[in-house]
Amino acid sequence: MKIKDLMRRGVQALEPDATVEDAARRMADAGVGSLPVVSSGRPVGVVTDRDIVVRALAEGLKPKETAVESVMTPEVVYCREDDEAADAAKRMAQAQVRRLLVLDAKGALVGVVSLGDLAVEGEPAAREALAGVSAPSEELSQGTHSGGPRLRGGGEGGSLSSLIKDELAAAETYRQALETVRGAEAEDLRRFETEHEEAARVLQAKLAGLGVEPPAGTGLWGAWARAIEGSERFFDERAVLKILKLGEERGAADYEEALRDPAVGAELRALIVDSLLPAATARAAALGRLVARRRG
Repeated sequence: MKIKDLMRRGVQALEPDATVEDAARRMADAGVGSLPVVSSGRPVGVVTDRDIVVRALAEGLKPKETAVESVMTPEVVYCREDDEAADAAKRMAQAQVRRLLVLDAKGALVGVVSLGDLAVEGEPAAREALAGVSAPSEELSQGTHSGGPRLRGGGEGGSLSSLIKDELAAAETYRQALETVRGAEAEDLRRFETEHEEAARVLQAKLAGLGVEPPAGTGLWGAWARAIEGSERFFDERAVLKILKLGEERGAADYEEALRDPAVGAELRALIVDSLLPAATARAAALGRLVARRRG
């Protein structure tokens, strides 16, 4: 089956000079996590919610004054409308994405196709692609700053140190968020903060058992904390909740990465599989529901 028979037309897109604030509000209104950036009908990049968090808010850029072309990801993963569905599914698996922009023969943007579109049609290659795609969010681009794996060193102690730093930074990020978020959601955020503190304590105990000094500083969540601080001035509480959701998705991906580390021992591996990874996944889902409720 051809992609032109499966794709969705009428794709929302941004011009390169659109502001980060425009992009954030368009994503929120459409309930999506990425938008293509198009110049003269041709895609020149993709801006994702993670681009906004890590490249704009966390860097202190002003959303009303910053153009999306300065924070977008210029590498675009695409297919052609006359491509076979099986070839598009393989492309998704290779690029680790769940959506592809669809271009016509002249290179103009004409639609978008998702892994779900292919799976609904019973495309066998889509099932293989679904098993191969591990990206935690639906991105249309490759290699965003926050989406790639972070290499760890130092064996199991190195992985433990990185995970502890992230858990401690996550707890601090939730404390920052609680200065902005009020109402019923605050109770959930306090509980998530406590969960991260407890996870850090458990991991620190295991690190001590290896005779390794506890790590100093903060992990990747520090960028999310800076983004929340910036979002307080420009966006509403829903934006803060969405930033937290992105952080939890990244945290879950980090635990999945740790499981692929051959230096991680059986005891730590069991802790991740049985407790830490499911907790991160559950928090991301819960925050997704809070974001959706705010949208309503």
